[in-house]
Amino acid sequence: MINQNKNRDYILQNNYHFLKSLLDEKNINNVFNEIESERFAKLIGLCCHFCYWCIFGKYNSSPLDDYHLKQLFISMLQTVSALERAETESIKSKQIFINFTMPMLVLAIRIETDIVFKRNYKVLLGSSSE
Repeated sequence: MINQNKNRDYILQNNYHFLKSLLDEKNINNVFNEIESERFAKLIGLCCHFCYWCIFGKYNSSPLDDYHLKQLFISMLQTVSALERAETESIKSKQIFINFTMPMLVLAIRIETDIVFKRNYKVLLGSSSE
């Protein structure tokens, strides 16, 4: 019995194929609902501002100082932490968050950030579309 529990724990911690079987429609819908939430919109905005100030801020006539840049980064971390706390009430949900939810959220942030930058900085990024 003890060996069986150790094997189960090992599989839960290290086997992604087993973790995929933990996903259900409810988990997938939760991710899409989170992507549509106000909290996630705030995270996308914070990420866009942070990227702008880190990449293009030095070309701005009034750049953001280090203190405010750090505050922006802290706000991003606090928002991600709030997302994680809301999604991980059990070990199963924590595994789903790490292996499915967070990668989906990062992908959504990347896509949304790309859209924001392409729409707002057409000349700078050399994009004439839209």
